[in-house]
Amino acid sequence: PNLVENPGFEDGGEGPGTPVDWFLYDEVGTAALQVVEQPSAPEGSFVLQVDPDASARTTVVYSQPFAAEPGWQFALSAFAGGVTLATGDVELHLLGFANNTNLMPTTTSDVTAASVLNVAEPTPYTSISGTATVPAGGTLFARVGLRSVLATTVGMQWDFAICRRIA
Repeated sequence: PNLVENPGFEDGGEGPGTPVDWFLYDEVGTAALQVVEQPSAPEGSFVLQVDPDASARTTVVYSQPFAAEPGWQFALSAFAGGVTLATGDVELHLLGFANNTNLMPTTTSDVTAASVLNVAEPTPYTSISGTATVPAGGTLFARVGLRSVLATTVGMQWDFAICRRIA
């Protein structure tokens, strides 16, 4: 089963703000989130759009926690697409936490499962996938992180985040 709750951002409907069952962490600068209707969405009718403010931004939108132990391996995937003609870089992360209430930046581990440079407009969306193993070091819960590295006024859309335990 998919361990990500609200993987296609369908719960809660369209509008500004952080979607149901997801959290926002701004690594550099600030960004705004909105769920928008998108006819070409890979799953359902809606996608999550990350919009930076006036300068370059790095953001991580991450899921609700699920159980994890050192040595467990997960397969992660999602779809991403740029909002304008410019491009952005994206990464899929498996974020480790000591308990199910910790939020970023209090991670016990951060494993990059996949990265794609220069993701362009979402026609079609770019598929991103990879695997990640929980390292030793106190991780009891994990979350999927969708990381966007965006230039000025370049937005990124995300959809259908999946995480499955494979070993």
